[in-house]
Amino acid sequence: MSISRLKRKLISKSAGRYLSELSEDDLYKAFLKLEDLENSGHGDQLAHNFVTVWEPLEQKTVSDILNLIDSGIDEEIIMQKKFYVCHMWGDVEPKLYGPYSTPFARDRKAFKIWQKEGDNRGTIFQLNITEKGNPVVRAYTGLFFEYAENAGGVTKEISRIF
Repeated sequence: MSISRLKRKLISKSAGRYLSELSEDDLYKAFLKLEDLENSGHGDQLAHNFVTVWEPLEQKTVSDILNLIDSGIDEEIIMQKKFYVCHMWGDVEPKLYGPYSTPFARDRKAFKIWQKEGDNRGTIFQLNITEKGNPVVRAYTGLFFEYAENAGGVTKEISRIF
């Protein structure tokens, strides 16, 4: 799926939470209309004067509805990211753990593998799937495990640093 199709799908899905029941295409067009209105100085006007919004939101302005839609897009992107641990046994045979909802949860699992396997660890990798569906692989450094061991486990701070 191209980036523009993915973006359009995310916008339509989020807009569907606040605008009336429309097709995906019409939701996207309504979003673009609201954006144009805000860009032309009409962000403080009631959105329901221009597009059909769900009844409880009729007192929301164009800017308010756009902010709600943008927040929904951010939630969708976060939900689409996936975090895995890939453990290469003997640097030949991979075992995949996950998905985990956060890098912190992924890093805790990697540390548990590192502790459990001792000298037979193989190599432990981070495998992240971006919001666009692309894989990103990075090896854990020895320093990550050393810091975690000295701290008595992985902390959120250690997870953020590495």
